[in-house]
Amino acid sequence: VLTQDFIVSGSAKSGVYTLPLTLRYPNAKRETISTSLNISLIVVVPPELQFTDSPLPPEVFMGEPVGIGFTFTNIGKSDVNFRSAEVSVENAEVLDGQTVFIGTVKAGEEGSMAATVMASGAGPVTVTVTLNYIDELSQPRSIVREYESVAVEPPPMPTEDPFLPTPEPPTPEPEPEPTFAEMLGK
Repeated sequence: VLTQDFIVSGSAKSGVYTLPLTLRYPNAKRETISTSLNISLIVVVPPELQFTDSPLPPEVFMGEPVGIGFTFTNIGKSDVNFRSAEVSVENAEVLDGQTVFIGTVKAGEEGSMAATVMASGAGPVTVTVTLNYIDELSQPRSIVREYESVAVEPPPMPTEDPFLPTPEPPTPEPEPEPTFAEMLGK
């Protein structure tokens, strides 16, 4: 078994490259045998994307929907053919935007998606965004980004609104004045 590591140039493009290889080895009679082969190297250059900061706040309230926006810029030299973006969660629920079509993002342009999630319990919340795309060799690939937050209990609801005046107790009705007949009857 012969193994050899190769380093691909940073300027290489995706494709199949042919590399001539000559093997020299001794046979049983100690004569040098030379064999020439061509090997194929498959080079796949991943998209060069620049992501925005975490779309999640550091803390979220349990049971309250949180809108998240996710944006990235294609800083590479090639267009990227995205099939979809998928959102999955731990300790939460995806209310909207679980799978979104993105389409082609040209070099120098932005792609984005939005989703709404809701924490289902106190503790760590993980939101995973998976960008599915077709590489330059027409093979499906994925880029995965994870974002974390912490779900906390929401603050208790106030019993009274501090901005509204306190209601006054109702004024009791005055006793009705006796009628003339009631006064004669006494």
